[in-house]
Amino acid sequence: MYLRTPIPNHCRAVSVTRYSTEEQRRQTCEDQHEYCREFLSDQGVTPRDFRRISDEGISGELRDRPGIQALRAGVLARDFDLIICEDSSRLFRGIGPCVELVGLAVDHDIRVICINDGVDTTDEDWDQRLEEAQRHHGRDNYFTRYRIRRSHDGLWRSGAAIGLLRPGYLRTRQSEADLNSPKYDEIDPHWIETIKKAFQMVADGDSPQTVADFLTGSGLPKTSNSSDPAWTEKNVISLVRCTKYRGYESRRQTISRKQYTTGKSISIRNPDPKNVQHREMPHLRIVDDVVWYAANRMIDDRRRKQTTPCGREHPLFGVPRDSRSPLSNLFVCGACGAKMHMCGRNEGGYRCSRVRRGECWNRTTSLRDLTHGKIGAAVSRAILEASESAIDDILDHLRHQIEGSDQLDHQEAELRKRQADLRRRQDRLSRAIQSEEQTPEFLSRDIAALESERQEIESDLRSLRSLRAHEVMVPGKQELCSRLHAAANEFSLDSREGRDRLCPLLAEPIRAIPCRQFGTDKVVLRAEIKLNLVALVPGLVRIDSGLIAGGNIEGELLHRLLTVDLFKPAVAPKHAINALRIYEQDLGSPPTLNQIGEALGISKRSAHVALQLGRQLREAGRVDPYEPLHSCPENVPRWKMDPAA
Repeated sequence: MYLRTPIPNHCRAVSVTRYSTEEQRRQTCEDQHEYCREFLSDQGVTPRDFRRISDEGISGELRDRPGIQALRAGVLARDFDLIICEDSSRLFRGIGPCVELVGLAVDHDIRVICINDGVDTTDEDWDQRLEEAQRHHGRDNYFTRYRIRRSHDGLWRSGAAIGLLRPGYLRTRQSEADLNSPKYDEIDPHWIETIKKAFQMVADGDSPQTVADFLTGSGLPKTSNSSDPAWTEKNVISLVRCTKYRGYESRRQTISRKQYTTGKSISIRNPDPKNVQHREMPHLRIVDDVVWYAANRMIDDRRRKQTTPCGREHPLFGVPRDSRSPLSNLFVCGACGAKMHMCGRNEGGYRCSRVRRGECWNRTTSLRDLTHGKIGAAVSRAILEASESAIDDILDHLRHQIEGSDQLDHQEAELRKRQADLRRRQDRLSRAIQSEEQTPEFLSRDIAALESERQEIESDLRSLRSLRAHEVMVPGKQELCSRLHAAANEFSLDSREGRDRLCPLLAEPIRAIPCRQFGTDKVVLRAEIKLNLVALVPGLVRIDSGLIAGGNIEGELLHRLLTVDLFKPAVAPKHAINALRIYEQDLGSPPTLNQIGEALGISKRSAHVALQLGRQLREAGRVDPYEPLHSCPENVPRWKMDPAA
C-alpha cells in the first residue's frame, strides 16, 4: 500500500485484530499484529507506544464487542494517534457500523489505515474506498454461506451425519485415511435396551424426572455438546421428541436470521415448510412406531396449555431471557450500579452486566437458586418481624395519612375550581359561535380541546369519590397481623410471579455488594435490601395510602435495611465469633476444642481454626469476617482480569 501522507515517527498506534470462530488459529491475532508492525517498519515508523486490541472468537457482524468498546473508549479519550488493521473487516463486517467507527476516529483527529483495503483517512476519498472494501467483504460472506449450505445439502442427500451426535449412536468416518471424508451415524448396540426402556417408561406414564434419574444412573451419554452428565426433564423430553429414534430425520425446521440492529442471529421457525428437508433412515431405528407415538402422546397429555402461542404471538417474544427472572430490574451491582444479569444454563448465576464489556471490575457471582432462596427467606423473615415489632408504627402511619390528611379535600377543591373555569370558557365560545354564520376552524379546535379537558376533570372527580369510599378502611391490629403472616408464608422467588410481590416492598433496588473474607483473597457477594414496611399492608389500604401520602415515608422509621449472604460461608468465618464467645464464657476453666466443636456442631479441627479467626477478628477490632470492597482487589482466585479493562 502506498501512502500519500507519511506517518509521523514516534506516534501512538494501536492495531485492531480479530478472528471469528473458536475453530480458527488463536495465533492469528498475533500474526495480524506483527503484520501491522512490519508495515509500519517498512514506512520507517517506530511508534513510541504500539498496543493491540483484539476480539477473539467473535463475529465481525456483532456491533457490541469488548474490543470495539475498548477502541471507542480510546478514541473518545484520544489515547492514540493511529489505528491500523490488516483490513476493514477486522473492525466490522458491515458498511454502516464500519463507516461510523472510522468516522468517529476522524472526528477526533485520529488516523485510520486498513492496509489490504488501501484505506487511509488522510486521503479525500477514504469513505468511498472503505464502502467498496466493505461491499467486497460482504460478498465474500455471502458466497461463503452459499458454499457451506451447498456442502451440507450434498451431505444430506448422501445420508451423511449432520448436526450434533444424539445419545445411543456412534459417528464414524467413511475413510479413516481421509480426514476430510464425511461421517456417518450408526446405532451403538451398548445403549439399545436403555433407550428402549426409557421410551417405554414414558409411554407407561412415568414422569420425565423419573426417566432422567434412570438414564443418569445408567450412564447414557448425553448430546455431544453437553457439559453436565446428569439428565434433566428437558433432556428426556428432547430425547422422546426426536424422530431419529424411529428412523426418520428432519432438517432446517428452524433457521438462523440476522438482526441488523445488533449483528446477532436468532433462531426462528422456518417460514417456508417446503424448505424443511426429510429423509428415511431405517438403519438408525431403535424404537418401534407404537412405543414412540405412545411416549409422545403421553408428553402431549402432560401439557396443561395445549394451545401455546408461538413466535411473535407469544407474550415473551423479544424479551431477553436475562429479564425473565424474579429479580429483573430489581438487582443491581454495588460497584457500578448496572443491572445484575442472570446467566448460565445449568445452575445459573447472577453477574454484573458490564463485566463482559470490561466496564466493571466486580466479577463476583452468586448462584441463581441460592440467591432467590436467600433473598426470599430474608424478606419473609422481615415480614414476620414487622407483624410483631412494627405493627403499631404501620397502623399509626396509616391512620395519620388516611384519617388526618386533608389532601383529598384540597384536590377536590382544585378540580371544582378548574371545572367552573372550564364552564365559563365554554359559555364564551358558545356566544362567539352564535354570532358567526359559519363556525371558524380554530373555534372548532378549541371546543374539542375543552370537551376533552371536561372529560378528564370528571374522571378525576370520580376517582376521588372512589377513594373517599375506602379511605377509612384501616384494618384492626389482629387482622393486619394475620394478613402479614399469610403474606410471609406465601412469599417466594421460585417463579417470576414472586417479582410482583417483591417490587412494591423495595424502597430502592437490591444492591449486590462484593465483600472480601478476612485474611484471604476470597471475594463473595452480599445483598443489601431496603424494605418499605408500609408497602407490606395488603389490599386497598396500601394503595390508598400511597396515593394520599404521595408515596413518601417520613424519616426512616418504616424502613428496614437487610444484609443477606448470597453464598455458603466456610466453617471458620461462620463460627469464629461464636467459638470465641464460648471460649471466653469461663476464663478460669475454658472449654476444650472438643467441647467447643460439640457446642457448634463442628469438628475439633474446625473449632480450632474458627477460634483462631475469632481472636484475629478481635485484635483487628471487627466482628464481621467480611468487609465490603470499594475498588478492584488484587490476586482474586478465578478472576481473569483484562489489563485493558
